[in-house]
Amino acid sequence: MTGAGARRRDGQPPTHRSPDFLRVKQKIVETTGLHYYNDRDDTLLDQIRRQSVAHNLDEAEYCRRLLGPEGAEAFDQFTNRIAIGETYFFRYPEQIEALRNTIIPRCLARGCEDGRSEDRRLAIWSAGCATGAEPYTLSILLKSEFAAQLDGWRVSILGTDINRDALVQARTALFSNWELRTADNDLKQRCFTPVAGKWSLRPQYRRDVEFAHQNFAADLDSFARQWRGAFDIILCRNVMIYFDKPLQEHVHRLFHESLARLGVLALGQKETIRFSPHEDCYEVLDPAEKLYRKLR
Repeated sequence: MTGAGARRRDGQPPTHRSPDFLRVKQKIVETTGLHYYNDRDDTLLDQIRRQSVAHNLDEAEYCRRLLGPEGAEAFDQFTNRIAIGETYFFRYPEQIEALRNTIIPRCLARGCEDGRSEDRRLAIWSAGCATGAEPYTLSILLKSEFAAQLDGWRVSILGTDINRDALVQARTALFSNWELRTADNDLKQRCFTPVAGKWSLRPQYRRDVEFAHQNFAADLDSFARQWRGAFDIILCRNVMIYFDKPLQEHVHRLFHESLARLGVLALGQKETIRFSPHEDCYEVLDPAEKLYRKLR
């Protein structure tokens, strides 16, 4: 943990003024696992200043509220603010193409191997789903291009995130033009309904998609026990970059436990697998697209 003598990334002393600032930072890192903020005092201080103005408090008063026994709701709201993730539909098109052309067909082939319809299920987990564009992208992909093959299958897509406000939007399935900036007009008209300048996802693409609150630093062990070996595909993109190495390793170990045999883990472009030794546990399907298949 960064101590009282912490310095900014540019080597200069931190510009915080409230004596409780470092206590707030420590609480955020320990509670959420967002070690990203360990050496970003100015970024965190800017968020505190913005929220203190919004609540008509000075910085010191706002910090005391975040730390106080009655400040649980305020702290939860603040972590929502700093954990907002960038997301949009059909992000990382090369990885989507790998899902479309290789990974999903392999999952479907495995489900048909023994011909028993009760084993025909496809379970996908979008970990760190923000406002839901990623899990809904997968739903659109499955129901637009694999509908015939999935007839009679049990399909489930789970999106989880630490940001409760983002999950509220995800459940409403109402999106802006910015979140649909890579979608062409045909996809918009086919899958969405225009509503007051936004786009509402049609009900058939919401079906089989569920959302749940999840804090990787606190909730993942019990989740992995509950869902051990359950998921055919796990996508966790641009989440690990905010964690330190020990937490990354812990999360990846639990991802491994949650994957079915031959299940696939998809990471973000700047991320690498943190699970040693992973050579015997995963096969690298595509090093450029950060796709790994569980072997055992």
